[in-house]
This record gives sequence, structure tokens and C-alpha cells, in this order.
Amino acid sequence: MKVLLALLAVYLGGLALAEKRAVTTPTVCEKKLQKLTQKVDILLRQLQLQQMFIAERTRTDGGSGIKQARWSTIGTRPYHTSSHTVSWVAGGLYPFTQARDSFGTTGTSAVINGVEFRMASQKTILYRPGQTFKSPLRRLPLPAVPPQVLAKKTVPEQVAEMKEWFKAWRDQNYKVRDYRKYFKPVLCYLEGKWLKSQGDDKLPFSQSFLSNEERARYQAYSGAIPVERHTFRPTSIVDFENGKPVFATWDYRVLCHPVNQDIPTSTFRVADDLSMRTPRRWTLAQLSRSDIAKFQLNPLNRPWKANSEFDDSDYEFLDQLMSQVPGPNNYDGKLYDDSFSKPTHPFTATNNNAAKLNTAFYHRWSKVSQTGTGSLKARHRGFSDNTVFMAQTSQPSVAGMKVEDCNFVGGKKVCKSYEQRWSYAIPLFVTYLNPLANWNPYGLTIHMNSYDDKTVYDKGRTGRFTNSTAYNGISEYVYYSTPSEFFGSSKYGDARPKGVLDPKGVIRSVSKGGIRMKLPNIPGVGTLRQTYPIFPIHGEGSTAWKEYEALADLVLKRKTHANMLIEPISY
Repeated sequence: MKVLLALLAVYLGGLALAEKRAVTTPTVCEKKLQKLTQKVDILLRQLQLQQMFIAERTRTDGGSGIKQARWSTIGTRPYHTSSHTVSWVAGGLYPFTQARDSFGTTGTSAVINGVEFRMASQKTILYRPGQTFKSPLRRLPLPAVPPQVLAKKTVPEQVAEMKEWFKAWRDQNYKVRDYRKYFKPVLCYLEGKWLKSQGDDKLPFSQSFLSNEERARYQAYSGAIPVERHTFRPTSIVDFENGKPVFATWDYRVLCHPVNQDIPTSTFRVADDLSMRTPRRWTLAQLSRSDIAKFQLNPLNRPWKANSEFDDSDYEFLDQLMSQVPGPNNYDGKLYDDSFSKPTHPFTATNNNAAKLNTAFYHRWSKVSQTGTGSLKARHRGFSDNTVFMAQTSQPSVAGMKVEDCNFVGGKKVCKSYEQRWSYAIPLFVTYLNPLANWNPYGLTIHMNSYDDKTVYDKGRTGRFTNSTAYNGISEYVYYSTPSEFFGSSKYGDARPKGVLDPKGVIRSVSKGGIRMKLPNIPGVGTLRQTYPIFPIHGEGSTAWKEYEALADLVLKRKTHANMLIEPISY
């Protein structure tokens, strides 16, 4: 019995030792799994650093802006093909004039804060941000019709009075008629941000995102889809949580902000573009009258003088306008950047007792407190990117980033962690909403069941001048409301009229009432520009582009820069 008990004790002791070894001693497979996990972690971290390298390379190659418009024409010289502008419109951005308040894009590539992406070729309604943190986007408010126009009893009288308002806007003479209430500038911009992935551990990205990316890859691989209906939105590893990578996808949108002040049209000047002028043999004046013209805002909000340049501007008129534009937290947003224990103040602040900068609105310039001095130092958000604007956000859908700041205080290491979320933006264009958007002197029925209410053109109605083919009223997508005589009853071009049935069944001759790049000729008034593209160009931030611009000024303005020539020009 004693022998059996001894053997049982030895057996049980062996089991306990085996269990202990099983718990504390990794097997060969477990060791391999640990090593494999470590290697995967290293590769993922290197992948994240590689993404940072690409972004940094893109940032130093150029600034935030439009990079490349889709193909439109080819020729025997490099400038015969599209660049940041297609052959017919600047930046591939154009008003969809048939609609009431819609713009379109042509599949343009852009770069914002080192992230390169491609927008889809599509039409979109112009929206403005919401008011509160969770409120949705809102439609742009369209200007009312001046009461002096509505007071006229006949359509010809209304047409004559409306022309007087357009004359006042043309001449920028608000003393004759205060047009500023009815010609409202709107600043439209391109916003980008990293959104947290909507997938799970097994599939980090949503199925719809993967489907779009597959189509974009196939389009790039085969060229099979002629129109860029699919976006290219990059992905990124933005963080690691509990050893797992956190993925994010790039998201963009075009929004507009109704500026809270008048912008005199004299503050715009055309930006020269030799790649557009040379194949057409245009003068600068001809370029300024075209749809492919791009413009500059005067940094000081004053009329441009001939050959005037500013080589030391910092906080410009554009900064004032963009400071009115909220980020994803919308108009009620209030956030402050106190990272690294240096509160951020507005650029206009003179000392550190000034109010903090509300970083929930777009900005690129600010001032931070100097340690121990009480003075402020100017700071620019981009390292060398002078065209990107940034806004802080607390929207949980936006991917954030963390950093730990450690300092020695009293001989002890003290660390503080910061986590922030940011979005980025560049201006695209300024367009002046005018009373034509609400002027409907014939009282045409506006069908509002949907933006594109098919009641208007159902049953073969194409806008001709018979009872069976005239449009049955109008919609916001087919918005013909302006009496054709306002544009001189032109039979061709953008002012070409359509036939629309009024509520009594009378066919009315009307032209488009939507947003345009340039308004058609208005007899007695002229052709007026409504939209001013002001988007930055990615390449402008490169050293090669800067040298090219300097050479262009030297060649095109030889009298101004005559002293710089090493060998004087002789004729």
C-alpha cells in the first residue's frame, strides 16, 4: 500500500509539474507565433513610416492645390494637353448652368496637406456647413429679388429695372442702387480629412469603399471607363491600439460659405497662364474673359494696380475670408489648440493676454506664446505649404492623432499627452449669387418633388415651343426662369431660350437662371463675370515652378526687370 501511495504521489506530482510547464514554458509553435507577431508589428510600423515618407515627399514637391485635370486635348507641344486646367474650364470646375445652384467636376486630381487624391466626375448641389455640431449640411440661401423690380407691373418693365441693378453691380456703384444686398459673394472650398475606417478586424474597409477602389484600379489599369466616375481616396494606418493597426480613409467634399461682407470685383485680377495662352495666341485680356481664367485676390483687399506685387505678405484678405469658414464642427464650433503648453492666438493678437484662436475655423496663420517672455511669435500651419488651411474638430468619425510631450521639471521627467483631430481645406472659387436665382416674373410652376423632378420633361418634353414639347413648368435641376429678352433673345449659346408652359398653358420664352462662369451678354450692360476661380496649383509650391515664374516675369516684363539682364537686349 505504501508503495502504491508513493507511486500515486509521484504521478500526481508529475502531472502538476507538467501543467506548470505547460503554463509557463512556451512551446515551439508559441515561440514562432511570438516572433511572427513581432515581425508583423515591425512591418506595420515601417508601412506607417513609409506612408509618412510619401506624404512628406508630396508636401515638399509642391503645395496644396489642384494638380492635374483629366485629359481633354493633345497636340505636338506639351502645353497642348491639359494641366491643372482642361481645355474649356479652369481646374475642371464648372457651373452646371441649367440647374439653380449646382456645380460640376471633371475628375480632377488634387493634393491637400501631402495627400493626393482624385475627385469623381460628377455634379453636386452647393451646400454650406450646418449650424450645430450634429446638424446636417444646408442649402445656400439665394438672394431675393429687389423690391423695385417686383414693383413693376409688366415683364418688360421688370427686365428694364433688373438691368439697372446689374449695371450698378458692374460699376460697383452701390449709391445708385445698393446691389450688395442682392449680389452676394460665396466662397466655395475643397475640404479633406481622414475618416476612421468603417470596417472591422477581419475587413478594415467597408464593402462599398473596396468596390469603388477596385473600379478605380481597373479604370487606371485598363482605361476602360472613359469618364472618371470613381474617386481615388487613399487609405492610411493612423495609429495602433492594443497592438492592432487603426485604418483611415481619405474623404473630401466641396462646400460653400456665404461671405459676411461684400467682395469688390476689383480685388480680383487674372493670373497669367502661358500654357493656356500660347496655343491660342491670346493676350492676357483675352484670357481674363475666358472660362479657363484663374484669378488672384488682392492680399490687402483693395483694387489691383498695374504690375503691383507683394513679396512680404503674410495674413492676407483670403485669410480673413477663410477664417469665417468652419471645419467639421460647423458654425457653432469652439475649439482651442493648447498643444505643447503653447496656447494659440489669432494672428492679429499683440500679446498673450489676447483671446485664444478658435481653431474650429479654417486658418493658416496664428501666434503662440514665447516661453518666459510674454511675447507672441507668428506661426504658419504648413512647413512649406502656404496654401493649406486647417481646422480642428472633435467629430468622432475623424481619425485623430496622439503625441506625448515630455520635459524635465525639477529634475523629474513630466509627460503630457495630446490628442487632436484636424481637417484641411483650399479655396476653389468665389461666385456671386444674384437675383436671377429667385426671379420668376412669369410665375412658372417650380416642381419640388425632387431636385430633378421629371414632371418637367416627362413624355418627350424638350423645351421646344409647342404645347406638346415645351417644358411643363420648371424644377431646380431644369431651371429656366429668366425672360429671354433679358439676354436679348439670343438664339445661340448659353442664353439660348427654352419654351416653358406657365400655369395657364401659355408658352413662355425663358433662359437659364442658374449660376454661370460668365453671364451671357445683357444688352445695355455687357458680359459680366459671375464666378472667379481662385484655387491654388500644387506645382506652384515647387522650386522649379518658382524659377519658371521668375523667368516668365523677366521675359514678359523686360522693361520692369531690365537691370537684371546679364546681357542687355539689342534690337
